[in-house]
Amino acid sequence: MLKTNSIDQLLRVLFYKVYCTQRRYSSNVGLIFSLKNMLNIDDDKFRILCENLDEDSLKEDLPKIMKNSLETIEKEIESRTQNINLDENNSKTNDIHDSKELLELAFFYMDRGDIEQGIEYFQENILKNKDSLETYLYLSDAFVISSDFNMAKKTLIEGINSIDNNPLFHETFQNRIMAIDMKSGDEYYKREIFCEYYLKEAMDLFDKEKYTEAANYYMHALRIIPGDYESMIKLGCCFWRMDDKISAVKFFHQSLIIMEMPVLVTK
Repeated sequence: MLKTNSIDQLLRVLFYKVYCTQRRYSSNVGLIFSLKNMLNIDDDKFRILCENLDEDSLKEDLPKIMKNSLETIEKEIESRTQNINLDENNSKTNDIHDSKELLELAFFYMDRGDIEQGIEYFQENILKNKDSLETYLYLSDAFVISSDFNMAKKTLIEGINSIDNNPLFHETFQNRIMAIDMKSGDEYYKREIFCEYYLKEAMDLFDKEKYTEAANYYMHALRIIPGDYESMIKLGCCFWRMDDKISAVKFFHQSLIIMEMPVLVTK
């Protein structure tokens, strides 16, 4: 059971770190107010949490929370290592798969770092269901994650040729192709363009109180940009609204570590 005081300490440090972390495009204050709404914090409590957001006033909370964040990361790495060593029979590799299972397997292998195997399952799903436009997006994502932008573009062109009067997907595919072709855009910028569709869908689903579905999109955005602390925090907000405070706190702690490591910060 998480204590209210410890959660409040974590939120104060989280708001402080968000406020201080340099962002590429949008406002720190805007994100803090967005988190207020996503966490459903009332005005009085929000005012208390945001009072004196400076290092001096947080001199007791800050080192304790950051220590907890490091411990959370260490436990997560240990847990992932154990999961990678699970018997591969758990991945149902010997079954005949339908479209949903193929996607689950693709994500399963991507999350354990086997991008090539994930790509194979995405490709198999497309062969079975050529109308699955979102799978073309996922496949292009997998190539981007492996930094193969040529194959990502080829996949997008194949996908766009399969589109039948679907303006949303048409625009998404075109934006991705344009980002790949940009000479001045760095890899982080291109990855951000690839995340746009998922982040928009995630926020729309969150507003409709479909928190599990929103969480899935934020998780996928984090596959593309592991250093996207904003998506990490909003993923935590999804679990917060699902009343899974333990998972929410885990993701808040992980976002703090990301913000402490400038090489990972991409916003």
